[in-house]
Amino acid sequence: MSLYILSLLATIFTLSLWHVLHKGVFSSLSSTLFYMCLIGYGLSAINLFMLDQISAPVILRDIFVIAAISTFFMFVKENLIISIAGLFMLGSAMPTLYQYLKEQQTKPTPSPIEAKSTPTPIEEAFLDGTFDEEISLEIDKNGELLLEINQGFSIADLNELKETYGLKISKAFDPIKVNQTDLDDYFLLDISHEHEKDIALIIKTLQSKRAVEWVERNEVMYYEPIESITDVIAPPIKKYAVNDPLVSEKWEYAALQFDKFYTYIKEQKIKPRKKAKLFILDTGVDGEHEDLKKQFRAFDKNSSKDDVGHGTHCAGIAAAVSNNKLGVNSPVPNSRFVEVSGIKVLSGFGFGTQKMIIDGMIKAIDAGADVISMSLGGKSTEAREKAYNEVVDYARLHNVIIITAAGNSAKDASLFCPANSAGVIAVAAVGQDLKRTSFSNTLQHIKYGVSAPGKDILSTYPNNEYKTYSGTSMAAPYVSGLVSVLRSVKPELSPDEAFRILHSTGKITADPFKTGHMIQPFEAIKLLNEEMLN
Repeated sequence: MSLYILSLLATIFTLSLWHVLHKGVFSSLSSTLFYMCLIGYGLSAINLFMLDQISAPVILRDIFVIAAISTFFMFVKENLIISIAGLFMLGSAMPTLYQYLKEQQTKPTPSPIEAKSTPTPIEEAFLDGTFDEEISLEIDKNGELLLEINQGFSIADLNELKETYGLKISKAFDPIKVNQTDLDDYFLLDISHEHEKDIALIIKTLQSKRAVEWVERNEVMYYEPIESITDVIAPPIKKYAVNDPLVSEKWEYAALQFDKFYTYIKEQKIKPRKKAKLFILDTGVDGEHEDLKKQFRAFDKNSSKDDVGHGTHCAGIAAAVSNNKLGVNSPVPNSRFVEVSGIKVLSGFGFGTQKMIIDGMIKAIDAGADVISMSLGGKSTEAREKAYNEVVDYARLHNVIIITAAGNSAKDASLFCPANSAGVIAVAAVGQDLKRTSFSNTLQHIKYGVSAPGKDILSTYPNNEYKTYSGTSMAAPYVSGLVSVLRSVKPELSPDEAFRILHSTGKITADPFKTGHMIQPFEAIKLLNEEMLN
């Protein structure tokens, strides 16, 4: 958001400068500067709009401001004294304008849902008329619908509808153990361009067919990066339990009691009974990163590359190699406990469809995952979660623990998927003050909700780099890494047991109703070890 504000102010100032210096050699220079700033502003606005971090009215407001200031300087440009005075006043006001706009954008959005027994958040959104505004869905244009066929029928029973609306139908999912799930009965429907406007009618018609068990929109999901301003200072620690050189820049090291965590594992001689398989479903993972490759196992060639960086950052938080004199630490003490893999479910533009994400989850489950970590999500409704619930059931049948980010919209996480899927552990973000960050979604309507550090988190980045980001995307991998370690020590650990341990040993935050308890790795491993010894 800071980049957007800076590019906006730079566009306003360089345009004003161009009006003032409208003659001579400086005119060409100022016009070039203006166009460069305008391009930067446009790209920044498009990116934030696509990520649902800025609304169209805000962008239109800012364009109007640019036009208004430009109009002023157009009228006074022939009067050198007034135009220079105006330019000077505008330049002097820039720091104040920047601070004002930043405060407006970072101010937490009030959650539209308060804790009530009835109605549910989704019902309330319908009842108060905010549904379209708050939960408008983006649908994949290359496969708008997911459809489940009833037992005893086949996709051929929809041939008439296929011809009428020019539908292209293909198999959606291909789980290995088809006798354990109905996911193999799902198909992807691509509606022809001329009939896209008829999607509501097509859904209604499909719902009336005996061959159709279920139909839902194939929603688009995003990862949600938050720009970090590293204004926090890690508390001084005289001696760290690991030798990773960047650990002193990680404020959360102390908050998570990593010293006690590593020391307890060493002193108690805790050993893994198996190497837990952790899958990061994201933009891919740079498996050649210096601080990941000893614990990384490639799933496929495409998923072992990361053109965006988000997946690599998450992988480092969860499972960077600790105590190797390189980079950062993670909840994984050494490579005997956990191996991390990536499955690419988000494109180079940072988005993926519901079909892509569910398909990635099935692949991870079939590959023997112990823990699946997903720092992604999108607006959704309870009525459209059947496919997610199916794949979560498939995961639980294989005792796979799914952990997902709560989301970065400062709203109720039950309005977002997959955080609202029954059986997943959703993670909110806290900052150095251990309070919920202004951007984090809340967990009051989520059954399995915990929190973890998610503000100004330093981690791995492609090409052996390290960068700092914020978001519930950063909080979820801390939980995933810890749960993977617990799973390695107790391979039969169930999702319910994992949440019980995280919750009962977690630290109570300033607002536990909205954040859940903040994870405490030392207390969690201690409780698990004591329970196993008794």
